Amino acid sequence: MTATVALRALLLSWSVIWLGAPTSAARDVASARHEQRPRLSLSAVDGLPDHHYVVDPAAFGSSDPFATPEAHGSWLRRASMPVAKDDFAYAETDGRIYAFGGMTGPRGTLLDDAEVYDVVSDTWRMLPDLPTRRRSVRAAAVGATIYVVGGVGVTGPTGTVEAFDTQTGAWSTRAAMPTPRYGMAIAVVDGVLYAIGGFRDGRALATVERYDPLTDRWQPRAPLTTPRTHLAAVGVGATIYALGGEADHGPLDVTEVYEAAADRWHAGPSLPEPLSNFSAVLVDGRIHVLEHDVHDVLRLVDQRWSHAVPMPTPRHGLGLVAIDGVIFAFGGCHQQLFDLDVVEAYDANAGPVGHDATIPAAN
Repeated sequence: MTATVALRALLLSWSVIWLGAPTSAARDVASARHEQRPRLSLSAVDGLPDHHYVVDPAAFGSSDPFATPEAHGSWLRRASMPVAKDDFAYAETDGRIYAFGGMTGPRGTLLDDAEVYDVVSDTWRMLPDLPTRRRSVRAAAVGATIYVVGGVGVTGPTGTVEAFDTQTGAWSTRAAMPTPRYGMAIAVVDGVLYAIGGFRDGRALATVERYDPLTDRWQPRAPLTTPRTHLAAVGVGATIYALGGEADHGPLDVTEVYEAAADRWHAGPSLPEPLSNFSAVLVDGRIHVLEHDVHDVLRLVDQRWSHAVPMPTPRHGLGLVAIDGVIFAFGGCHQQLFDLDVVEAYDANAGPVGHDATIPAAN
């Protein structure tokens, strides 16, 4: 049985397990700034726990400016994180999800905790602490090493880079990012990290810097056209999609695409709505964008947006990782401003909830 088949089989078996249903208020929360957005009609499926939802395609009339909704897919609740938190660093390697630092509590207490999630056993375990506690910090994996970059520490914005070897469990310090900042995005192209945008000294940044783990050196690259912080970035082949974020006047719907070989940016398809402090991930030729009640999907082949099933637990500042076509959303901050340990998994390739899903045959 392949890893993909095993994971999909686990998702099906998980569908009979419920670790605490979200409240009806959590399911129905709609951000005021999305009032004009075509709404998804969610409904519990008869005979299944009420954490399963489907899209009602009839909710989208001819006035919908975007493509047909992605009506397939379901959300399933998974084992909670050890620590409720948001605005933390996260990465995936070798089929495991790692989370570092962030903040928690009403006063935004800085964290130095580190934890790993095994998707097959549905268990979390603690790791050696992040050496430098910080929030609004970002991370990316290259091979078996995860690089935790920047953020806000006890003395303010930092350029600190700490590397975690997932095989030995050891931390090491690497060359600092030249521009100390927080709220930037990190993406990887050809084994090289790109730190994009961010915030410091009271302003959003257009700064882009490139880090090569092999040489332990940073280099400046072409800046963003639109300065912004708390954006999302996704590596797609030899390009990077920089999505949304926030500037002085508020959240943005801007998308810019970076061509790494040419070191240049060009405009991409705008987000369906302005977003900040959200998350994005690439799955099977589509970029999924999630925050609160938003789940928008950009199909790369024709650069068109569509809507998909929102998270049952609305939140921002969350972690978002895809493994074998399954999206895992974890942690974050609720709209009512309390931190979450909630983990939910979305299988975009499953049939509509309540119907039998087709599982690929084992090799």
